[in-house]
Amino acid sequence: ALEAAAGRAADADALAEETDRLLLARFSGRALPGAVRGAMQRLRESSGMLPVGELAAESGYSQRHLNRLFGETVGMNVKTFARLVRVNGAIRLLRQGSGSLAALAQEAGFYDQSHFIHDFSHICGVAPGAYLQNLSAFYNEIFKF
Repeated sequence: ALEAAAGRAADADALAEETDRLLLARFSGRALPGAVRGAMQRLRESSGMLPVGELAAESGYSQRHLNRLFGETVGMNVKTFARLVRVNGAIRLLRQGSGSLAALAQEAGFYDQSHFIHDFSHICGVAPGAYLQNLSAFYNEIFKF
C-alpha cells in the first residue's frame, strides 16, 4: 500500500498525508497489546534510547517475542521504532536550529554524526542538510505516535 501511495503522490506533502492515513488505519479498531503500548510509551519518554533488552525485561517477554508483537501490531521491530523516535526528535532539534549536525546527533542520541545522517536519510529520504534547505516543502506536522 505504501509503494502504491508513493507512486500516486504528487509531492512530499501528499505522500506524508497518505502514509499517515494508511498507518492510522492500521491501528484503528485494534487494541495494542499492553506490552507494545508500554514499550512504545517508554521509548517516547526516553527519546528512543532504551535498549530492546531492557524493554523486554520490563514487559516480561523475551526480546524475540516483543519484536514479534511489534511486527504484528506496529509493522516494524522495536529497534526500528526507536530509530523513528530518535529521528523525530532530531527533526524537532533541526527546526530549532540547534547548532552543528554533530552536536545535534549527540543530543538526539546517535552514536555519531555519520550514524545520524545515515538513519535520517534512510527514514526521511534526504540528508538533514537537504531537509533544512527544503523545509517548507516537507510535511510540517509532528509525528502522531
